[in-house]
Amino acid sequence: MDACSTHSLEQLLGLKGEDANKRAKSILFRPVDKICGQHPIITRSLKHSLSTMKPNMRLVGEIAFQLDRRILDHVFTEARSLQKKSKSSHRFYGFSISTIYQMMHKIAKKGNRFDNNMELEMRLKFEKMLVKLSSFGYIYDLHADFTQDIVNKYGLLNGPPDQLTIKGFGLDNPLVLRVLLAQLIRDRQELYDMLIILDCLCFLSYEDGKPLFIW
Repeated sequence: MDACSTHSLEQLLGLKGEDANKRAKSILFRPVDKICGQHPIITRSLKHSLSTMKPNMRLVGEIAFQLDRRILDHVFTEARSLQKKSKSSHRFYGFSISTIYQMMHKIAKKGNRFDNNMELEMRLKFEKMLVKLSSFGYIYDLHADFTQDIVNKYGLLNGPPDQLTIKGFGLDNPLVLRVLLAQLIRDRQELYDMLIILDCLCFLSYEDGKPLFIW
């Protein structure tokens, strides 16, 4: 493969200044790649595709939403299925990461009875996940509200894209998504945190063997 030069990657990301090279590398090459066995490379053909693409701002909110949904699925799906078996049982309407402990308590309550073991199991699941995600920079007290704010700010994609679109635009490729985030987000701190969110989503996708985006 004919890989792009570092300078051309800086241009692709719209980076300027003395630290542009360092920032480009920190955006494109992430610690999660080694864990997931990925070897990111932007070929000239991929660079050309990215340079002609018009990314949707809603993609930023969708990435944040997808991470929250992935976490909620992991923590609550089994408990919800014990309570009510229905197709809508793990859509988790009204659930959010910032109120996850309150939701655990609510689900563990069955009429006048309270299932301590169920609540404990959900807590342990969540806290075990937090330990894993913290290795990528995820901080619950910060990022639980951050993802919610991002969804409110950018919105979500209007509907699930078809597989042809996903493959054609590289929406299943973490490297492509990093480039798009860098092109869409101008605030350095917001970009830094969104790259952490994407890293966490990549890791959970690797762990559960499911696509990055689940609709």
